[in-house]
Amino acid sequence: MEYRRRPRSWDMGISYPEAKDRILKFIKEQKKKNNKTSGLKIAKAAVLLIMLRNGSRISEAIEAARKFVKEGKNEVYVRVAKRRDGAQRLMVLPEEMTEDVLRELGKHVDRMYPELLAMFARRHFGINTHTLRHAFSTYMVLDMGIAPEIVSRLQGRKDARSLYEYMQENRAEDVLRMAGELAKAAKRAQR
Repeated sequence: MEYRRRPRSWDMGISYPEAKDRILKFIKEQKKKNNKTSGLKIAKAAVLLIMLRNGSRISEAIEAARKFVKEGKNEVYVRVAKRRDGAQRLMVLPEEMTEDVLRELGKHVDRMYPELLAMFARRHFGINTHTLRHAFSTYMVLDMGIAPEIVSRLQGRKDARSLYEYMQENRAEDVLRMAGELAKAAKRAQR
């Protein structure tokens, strides 16, 4: 399935639950196939799941994956990409990450690079990797009701301004769509 990129944004409009379900389904399918390339595909999908679960950039997810495997911990701190002040952020291992997936990740984690995962996400999920970061933000703020300032801190952003702008644009588009649906419903009710 191909998603269309929103104008002036990296977001391709996939929701957090949909992205999570699709990644987990892909991992399950690869386990069943159990062919020569299944392990590497499972490892790549696992990194995308880490990215989604933490709302991180792809380089942060790769660093976290390496630490999860090598340190054997469920929580690790990674350097925040795009920040030169040495800031670090917490990353948590997704609850759905099973031991067999972690084993595959361990076999392949040193071969993970942002460009490689970007091509993988595009080929197998029809999205760019940054869309997963947006899916996390949208889910936390608009669906879970977490304050944008908190989500911004979770993601290692310097300030919440860009997140506010993104959320307001998302909400405005939702309101516009909802207004159209309400107008149609009102017309039907008048008949």
